[in-house]
Amino acid sequence: MAYIDLNMVRAGIVGHPAEWPDCGFHEIRNHPQPYTIIDRQKLAELASIGDLNSLKDSHMGWLYEMQPLLGIKREEKWSTSIAVGGEKFVTKIKQLLGVRATGRRLVNMNGSSELREPLSSYSGNFGPENDRLNAKNMHYWDINHDNTAI
Repeated sequence: MAYIDLNMVRAGIVGHPAEWPDCGFHEIRNHPQPYTIIDRQKLAELASIGDLNSLKDSHMGWLYEMQPLLGIKREEKWSTSIAVGGEKFVTKIKQLLGVRATGRRLVNMNGSSELREPLSSYSGNFGPENDRLNAKNMHYWDINHDNTAI
């Protein structure tokens, strides 16, 4: 939870989660609103925390504990892989994906495994089979077909 609350801080958009209105920080810290996502009572129970005030204090402590981690460089495996974990887990995910795992490969590195997307998933593929996706086929809404502004 603290990791997610710190996403916008890591991105450099705000200096503290309190400055970002759409994160769990406010739901945990403030009085309950009519439409909330976080069940604070259940969260406190799952975290083995006795009451809601202790939950607020613990949550703030988790945020401060994670502050030193904010400068750590993003690990690419978390955004370019379908699954990350032990080899048994990643192999099972690949099997469950069936034909959707075609072209994805299992990579073992530093004691963990990754099910990686092909690099082409992250680059434009404007070959003949995708000619309709060609950059020349773009249409700008504010330009007429004769290249005059609308």
